[in-house]
Amino acid sequence: KKSEYFKIKEQKKLREKFSNLLQEYSDQESEASYTFSDRYGDYPEKHPFEDAPTELMDDEEFLLNCLETDYAQCFKFASERLRNKKEFVLEALKYDPEHEHIGDDLKHDLDIIIKTKLKDFSKFGDLILNDKSKLSQIIKSSSSKHFESHEFLPDHIRSDKKLFLVAEKNKHLSKSGFLIFR
Repeated sequence: KKSEYFKIKEQKKLREKFSNLLQEYSDQESEASYTFSDRYGDYPEKHPFEDAPTELMDDEEFLLNCLETDYAQCFKFASERLRNKKEFVLEALKYDPEHEHIGDDLKHDLDIIIKTKLKDFSKFGDLILNDKSKLSQIIKSSSSKHFESHEFLPDHIRSDKKLFLVAEKNKHLSKSGFLIFR
């Protein structure tokens, strides 16, 4: 029982230490981006979680509490296990982490693509690119109909005009009613 007590106490100290480091980092970032600050342009050299202990970067509760502090920059330091855990990633997406840092198991997940508002077909994965129903869900859920890398769409999908016409009833309609590629 004593060893468990000390383990919990040590974990609490570690969390507190890195929470404080993260807050200092975030404050420095804010000050460096404020034009009228004496420290304008003086950004911190590295994120405090770059050297954080592995067990802390696998602490889901701790990291979820940190996401708001640094606008999800800390997400990229989360363990591979957490970056591949759908519930964790969906919660983290409220703070807009970059899609490239999501675990490989989830990068092509329909819910993740919709939630991240990903617009680059090259990042959808073959299963979604070949599934008209899933592509349609992504397009319909998107407030912007501007998508990139249409050359990654298979020919049988690209030639399906019905898929790319957006129904006028759709409240997220672009002015032309068509899916726009860049």
